[in-house]
Amino acid sequence: MVKIDLTQFSAIAARVQQLHSYEVPEVIALPIVEGAATYLDWLAKQVRL
Repeated sequence: MVKIDLTQFSAIAARVQQLHSYEVPEVIALPIVEGAATYLDWLAKQVRL
């Protein structure tokens, strides 16, 4: 699992597909519908460019 800003998805997806041993690795984006405010604040700070 990788936590990234959605603007980075294409680059990360391409890199995972390049490096992964599977012919078709699972590379998906999931929406965060709800979460603890403290975690969501932390997450936003971690993925900031």
